[in-house]
Amino acid sequence: MGVEIVKCEVVTCDICNQLCGKHDGHIKEMVNAGDGRDVGPAYVKATLTFYQPYGCSNGLVCTDCKIKYLESHLKAQKGVSHAV
Repeated sequence: MGVEIVKCEVVTCDICNQLCGKHDGHIKEMVNAGDGRDVGPAYVKATLTFYQPYGCSNGLVCTDCKIKYLESHLKAQKGVSHAV
């Protein structure tokens, strides 16, 4: 058998400390499917990152926390004018 080296990666949310996926904080939504020729689909992309000046390793956010804080943000934005 010999020696086997196994890499173990444990990913936790920096907000709630629950196990999560490395890319759970990513958001990618298709805007359109493209023009049917050589221009592919268009996406809106974002990454939700937790920032705290201490006790935060990578700013990773799990799916549950992502939904919780996006809902909170949407509630705060209701009734706010977004005119350019």
